[in-house]
Amino acid sequence: MNRTMPAKLPDSQRALADYLDDMLHQATSSAPARPVIDKEQPSLSVELMLQSATRAAAPDARPMADKPGPVVEENNAPVERTAAAEFDYPMQCLMFQVAGHLLSVPLIQLSSVIDWNDSITRLPQSPAWLLGLIKHRQSNLRIVDSRHLLGIRNETADNPGHLLVLAEGGWAITCDRLGQVVNLDCAEVQWKPTDADSMLLGTIRDSLASLLNPTAIVAELESRAAPAGH
Repeated sequence: MNRTMPAKLPDSQRALADYLDDMLHQATSSAPARPVIDKEQPSLSVELMLQSATRAAAPDARPMADKPGPVVEENNAPVERTAAAEFDYPMQCLMFQVAGHLLSVPLIQLSSVIDWNDSITRLPQSPAWLLGLIKHRQSNLRIVDSRHLLGIRNETADNPGHLLVLAEGGWAITCDRLGQVVNLDCAEVQWKPTDADSMLLGTIRDSLASLLNPTAIVAELESRAAPAGH
């Protein structure tokens, strides 16, 4: 069963989605395994999510709830391993909202940003988190409801505004509203330990936005989608 088409997206949201999709498509066409993002590109101005380039949280958005990190002894404490060393800095991240929660994802781990549309095909007996399939650039994408995936309470019945296509695995996650593309230094993120049972890389300190871990998300989705016994 197909989901219904939402009201027309604001021009600024549609223009931003088109811009990001074109930029990511060009990057992934030249280097499919690792999209190359121009670090000199300025942040994009968008009406919602962040008030300015200082990355202050919008008043109608809040960070996703997360369990506090482990307490580490000051003396003889083991050094916690994080994913911080896996990125180049400044790191470009896309800010976005899901059900009023402020989230972010490293831009280098996205391959496309597309508008939600009514061509998503629902699969029979699929779990609630899997919305269905959509054809995109000659391949089938599996569409995941970010609310179910991240444990966010479904506070609205509206369809998402966009789909964020992850760079690996043929998966896309839903997004209600797009925000800015921001440039982050390593110290601007409170990184989670790599052994933490979480699909989060950490928290952006200024905005308290949850920084998603697409690698862990894909691993979780592949695990859920694997046939029983495998």
